[in-house]
Amino acid sequence: MDLKAQPTDGPKIWRALAWAALFSMVAALSAVSTASHAAPVKDIQILQGECGAQSHTAEGGVNDDLTKRQSRFFCDSAVISFFDEQNRHILIQFSEKHSNHQRIIGYGGTMEADGKILDVDHIYLEPSKALPAQGGACKLFFAQRHMTDIVCGAQVIEGQQKTVAIVAFKAAPGQ
Repeated sequence: MDLKAQPTDGPKIWRALAWAALFSMVAALSAVSTASHAAPVKDIQILQGECGAQSHTAEGGVNDDLTKRQSRFFCDSAVISFFDEQNRHILIQFSEKHSNHQRIIGYGGTMEADGKILDVDHIYLEPSKALPAQGGACKLFFAQRHMTDIVCGAQVIEGQQKTVAIVAFKAAPGQ
């Protein structure tokens, strides 16, 4: 068997490294979420796609108008981790596979009975750091049993500072 890398192997190697980085991020966040909620990960679903132009974070004072303080959030993957047999305790994480830094936004909470609305009770604005969310939710959209879109939003208030995170993710077709 020839184990030498071929010139056409470059994209395959980078793709494998990107997936390895994504899986390590998922494992790290899942371990933290598991530790804080004492529930092991039961299943993981990974979706490829992209975050739309309306995806952003905004930070400022609690009473500030944050519409002029938005920073665009880019992603090309959504990772959905399920922590119970009923698929109600869920963490949805958004990231960019090819990023040099692990910039993520994650939304954790409880799925409503309809399986389309996640009531967000905590948010990750950086790996391994869960923050309590105020007024957060995610809506999952489906077409013919395939997930097509995920839209999430939540805010975090820490002292006199407020952070708002909005993600509009469009899944690649057929997932």
